[in-house]
Amino acid sequence: MAAVKERVGDVLVVRLNRPERRNAFNLDMARRVLEALDEGCSAGGVVVTGSGGYFSSGLDLVEIYGLRTPEGSLEFFRTVNQVSRRIAECPRPVVAFVNGPAIGYGVEMLYFVDYAVAVKSAYFSLPGIRYGLMTATPVVAPLVLGLRSRSFLDWEFKLSAEEALEWGLVQRLADGEREGMELALGAARKIGEVPNFKAIKRHSKGFLRLVEKEWEDFERSVAEAALSREVKSRIELFLKRR
Repeated sequence: MAAVKERVGDVLVVRLNRPERRNAFNLDMARRVLEALDEGCSAGGVVVTGSGGYFSSGLDLVEIYGLRTPEGSLEFFRTVNQVSRRIAECPRPVVAFVNGPAIGYGVEMLYFVDYAVAVKSAYFSLPGIRYGLMTATPVVAPLVLGLRSRSFLDWEFKLSAEEALEWGLVQRLADGEREGMELALGAARKIGEVPNFKAIKRHSKGFLRLVEKEWEDFERSVAEAALSREVKSRIELFLKRR
């Protein structure tokens, strides 16, 4: 199962579960996470984490390399973006527990959660810029991180957990997985007790409505780029080096 669910009290823990691919998002995982979010958002909240010592290595380049039609490519990127939108629109708290490296979409997901905890050994990077493949960063990151988002144009750019804390990508650090999960569950419950939380969240994520058209346009441009010869060639070279 690409996403494993576990109830811990009234909070649903959703564990990204493709350890053989370092929890990279393919279409199946995106759909499974959407289903889990629907369940958790109708209960006490959600904690999203990874398995196998990784949070997520981003988008599955093998699946992207295999995309052949405009319709299939748009479906892939649109479904992944639906995960981000569902997190932002969830009326209950959504907390990320970054239990290991967060790469590509593993970082982009953090723009939309309500709180994030990371183990001190985690790191954060967005190497997808070398392929021109991102889901939200060019549109959303400037609003979330300001001028610091320029750093993401360098595909060798990487943040340590301490730097991610200073940047505001995460809010707490933990020494290990047990402590991190306890902090994440505690954050979900505490945030859920905030009076009028649904309205507060709705308005705090209101900036996304300001960039909705740009985000949809970018979604289409990325879906087109994924089918281009240049991007296919770069992905092929990467896959051959692995």
